[in-house]
Amino acid sequence: MIPGETDEEAHARLAHFDEGVDIECLADIALGYNMNPNVNEVSELSKGCVGDGKTNSVSGPVVASYESLAKRLAKILIDGELDGIILIVPDYVKDLDAIAKRSLTKIADYGVTCQVGQALPAPLIKAGQRLASTGNA
Repeated sequence: MIPGETDEEAHARLAHFDEGVDIECLADIALGYNMNPNVNEVSELSKGCVGDGKTNSVSGPVVASYESLAKRLAKILIDGELDGIILIVPDYVKDLDAIAKRSLTKIADYGVTCQVGQALPAPLIKAGQRLASTGNA
């Protein structure tokens, strides 16, 4: 999931990530699937996770503004009859916090009940801030 203030900004972020895609890594992942002796039993969906070698997205990202994300997530949840989802975002702290507060709190407007973000505490660390080292490796 790649959010932005606008749909255009979100797509610009995706384009930026795609510019740095590691083609060799994706090819290596595909080779690993092909070397699997049970390759015929590996689902087509799983094989699809290696992408097309042109982007860094593994299964079709949801790329949109926070408002559009709310609508699209609601549609995915309703149409897919899902009870929950796992979100993967580029900037774990900043993006996840923003999506929780700005998108998930609005999916009720589209017919989905969600408790995430309603009583969300302040982030444990601020974006860009590093956790102090404990001295343990």
